[in-house]
Amino acid sequence: MEMNRVWLLKISIVLQFFANSLNASTIDLGYIQIYDTSQVNEHINLYFKLINTDTANARKCLEEALTISKETGYLNGIARSEYYLGLYYLEQFDLLKAENYFTESYEESGKSGDRTRRATNTNNLGTISEKKGDYGDAILKYLDAFELFDSLNNKIGLSATANNIGIVYYLLNEPEKAKNFFRLSLGLKQQLNDTISMVYTFQNLGNVYFDLWEYDSAKYFYEKCIDLSGLVDDAVSAGKAYNSLGVIAMIKNDYKQALQFYTKALHYSKMKNDVRNITAVYDNLGILNSNSGNPRSATSYYDSSLALSKQHGLKDEMKNAYQHLSSVFALQGNYKDAFLNLLNYDDLQNNMLTEKSDVSGVEALFVKQKQENKILKLEKDQAKRETQIVLSLAIILILLVVSILGFYIYRISQKSKNSRKIAVLEKERFKAVIEAQEMERKRIAGDLHDSLGQMLSLSKLQLSEIIDSSLILTPEHEKMLVRSTQIIDEACQEVRNISHNLMPGPLIRLGLTSAVKDLVRKINSSKKIQVSFSSNLDTDRLDEKVEISVYRIIQEILNNTLKHAKASQIGISLNIQDERTLVLMIADNGIGFDTGKIIKSSGIGWKNIYSRLEIINGFMNVNSIKNQGTNIEIKVIV
Repeated sequence: MEMNRVWLLKISIVLQFFANSLNASTIDLGYIQIYDTSQVNEHINLYFKLINTDTANARKCLEEALTISKETGYLNGIARSEYYLGLYYLEQFDLLKAENYFTESYEESGKSGDRTRRATNTNNLGTISEKKGDYGDAILKYLDAFELFDSLNNKIGLSATANNIGIVYYLLNEPEKAKNFFRLSLGLKQQLNDTISMVYTFQNLGNVYFDLWEYDSAKYFYEKCIDLSGLVDDAVSAGKAYNSLGVIAMIKNDYKQALQFYTKALHYSKMKNDVRNITAVYDNLGILNSNSGNPRSATSYYDSSLALSKQHGLKDEMKNAYQHLSSVFALQGNYKDAFLNLLNYDDLQNNMLTEKSDVSGVEALFVKQKQENKILKLEKDQAKRETQIVLSLAIILILLVVSILGFYIYRISQKSKNSRKIAVLEKERFKAVIEAQEMERKRIAGDLHDSLGQMLSLSKLQLSEIIDSSLILTPEHEKMLVRSTQIIDEACQEVRNISHNLMPGPLIRLGLTSAVKDLVRKINSSKKIQVSFSSNLDTDRLDEKVEISVYRIIQEILNNTLKHAKASQIGISLNIQDERTLVLMIADNGIGFDTGKIIKSSGIGWKNIYSRLEIINGFMNVNSIKNQGTNIEIKVIV
């Protein structure tokens, strides 16, 4: 139980990263005087004076500066105004408007030749993608920005993008790589004496050390963050650091101090409407109340976190809220709501797993693009030398062809290696998700059977004692007692059915063969279809993971057959061949279907079957002919 609690806290703290935008005043290259720019400059300067006291009028100053710049054709003014408007809406967490303004500023910077602002906008677009949870797009933009800043020898930009790349590595659960980028960022900021940006890096280093279970080091960096944030009036970072300190206090069972830290975290986060951190604090307050024996208060805080994260589309926070609500409802005996929230958590987890699966290949793609750009530059240089001596041209062409062939061969080999790595990572990720789902199903099924089932049985026993006693009952009361006993019997049966659906008892106790026989018996009892089953496994047991995966696959295939095949007979055989190969055969006499549509299917049924087979090193062959039924053969090396 203790390990589960720490894991939940760890998830909460991961979400507190803030991918900082570059400080606008330090990156500005100055004003390029085109047409009458004085009014534009006055409006932008007024924006900086008003932003901390009158945000509405501050925004209007930028909008007026943008209007004047467009009317006069002042490209640099357009790019600057749109850039600051992007920062304004990013601060308000209006990601759509912020993204639009940064994109427009990026385009205008290209027209005016302002490479620094172009790189800055690229970094900030990466920040928006990271906040949306689109980590693949975020790291691609950050790497692009890093290359642009590196070509300009811009240490301010390099320090910011190094910080943000570290954040993405952290979100991908690679803390050592994240720590290296954060320390690179911190070193550059210390060279620049950039106190404001150091606040963010101290916060991120604290998070990395937290993830590495080095709480004293984490606490040191969080306190450094709070000290600096007070000097630079950074309420956002203070709110995040106080929340993190609250988590550390809660891990050490100092709930009183944890509550004090969380209260300060909410105070500072609400000052700047830091929605993501507010949801994280609500989530942590829910954990605090749950651990303190206050499940109702915990539920209230989890509901607040879920509502706020839904409103702003924060997927990670939604996932945590669903998971924690499932746990707290289960503790209260509300298994229906616990199961519904668990289903929501599983759906969101699967969607996020799909979104993140492409991230690991992005960096390789970026390297590939850089190499292709270098080749293009070599080709242009070679074209300029075509007027030189024929012999020199021939030599250059030969070298170039050899280089291209060598690079092409290398690229193919690297691409193949990366594809294999991605496949292995994807397999491990999905395996972890499947195992977590099965463990949670087993736990809930056990709770239903052992706790709720015993309570119902005890209630039935007490009613039976009343009926069998010598007490004189009226016929009406006796009828009510009999009916109550029947209702309890029905409730017990329903609990057994739910528990069995979550994790079939025969599968755990007796093995795969017994579980399939039980499943076939239940289908046949409906008398709507005839299912036959044969097996040479007898009482032999396989690895539990293999048994569970094969059983889930059989369930999925039978479910598809019952819903779509219009079959009257189904045959199932499950045999061991050559002592190492498990062969599953399922055939029906239904209407058949086009097997080519399996790959194009938008449903999750076939995808789950193939994913489970990949985890247990199995493969499947599906043959189906219209109006002649379907034959499915699955082989697993055991």
